[in-house]
Order: sequence, then structure tokens, then C-alpha cells
Amino acid sequence: MSDERDLLEELGSDEVVTAIGDSLPPVAPASAIRDRLFASAQLAGRFDDYITQVAEILDVPESQAKRYLDSIDTPGVFEPELPGTEFYWVDGGPRTRGAIRGFVRVQQEAELPPHEHLGDEQVLVLQGVYIDGPSGRRLLPGDVHESVGGSTHDFAVGQGGADLLMLVVVFGGYKIGGLQIGPRS
Repeated sequence: MSDERDLLEELGSDEVVTAIGDSLPPVAPASAIRDRLFASAQLAGRFDDYITQVAEILDVPESQAKRYLDSIDTPGVFEPELPGTEFYWVDGGPRTRGAIRGFVRVQQEAELPPHEHLGDEQVLVLQGVYIDGPSGRRLLPGDVHESVGGSTHDFAVGQGGADLLMLVVVFGGYKIGGLQIGPRS
């Protein structure tokens, strides 16, 4: 017993806890518990670096921008829009009235064909690589791309990385092929 006390006094509490944990046989957690743990540990706040930019672009308080960013990984928030492309519509402040507002997720190696902007557009890349067709410019997370109304461009998603995730605000909407997409209420 005195040997154990000497060891406990010699080691700090972190080392003792680690030693005890290492001596126990591994036990797999229930899948529901594991999923909840990973979801809370890895996803909540993963886009916190962009709260200020999202708030400014959407003209909303930072608390609202954080709620939007924290909900990006929630199943069912994105709606399919075009092949390989999903949209998560959000509200904006007074400066974004009359604009399409939301987060767009585009699958890896997908391309969005040429489309015309009916008004100005602002894009903030949150994840992945956005490659602007006309300029070839590669935008990374945190980069902003702006297009003026009446301009036409296409873009592609960089290869070998994550799906492209971006915040988009497009005033007046856009035309793609024979389809015109405008803002929702």
C-alpha cells in the first residue's frame, strides 16, 4: 500500500487518471451516445471564425449569424436546387431585402454552368475551394468574391478536398439556362 501512495504522490492527478484509464479494458459507447458526442464536439462552432463576416454580409446581428453557422450541419436544413447543389435559405437584414440569401453547398468536382446575375452578388467561401471560371481565381475559406449585376460567369469546385460551402447574397436573382431564380420572401 505504501508503494501505491508513493506512486500517487510522485505522479500528478492527470497522470493518475490517465494510468487508471489505460488499465481498463476498452468499451465501445452506444452509437447514439457516440454520435451525439461527436456532433457536439466537432461541429458546434466550427465556423465561428466567420461570424463577423456573415453578420456583415447578411446585415444581421452576430448572434443570428452564429445560429445560422451552427445549424449548417443539421440534417434537413439544405434543400436541393440544382444537380449537386443544395441551398439553405436564411433571413437577412434591411440591406439584403430583394436578395437571395443563404448558404450553398456544392459537391466536390461539380461545376455550376454559366449564369447571369440580375443584380450584384457577394460570395463568402466557408469550406472547400471555389474556382471562378472567367478569371481562374481560386478562393479559399474566408475569401470573398463579388460579381456586378448583368455579369455572367461559371465556377467549379476544387478537386480532392471538401464540398464547397459558401454564403451567397444575390440581389434580384440570377438566370441559369432558361431558368430564372429570384429571391424568396
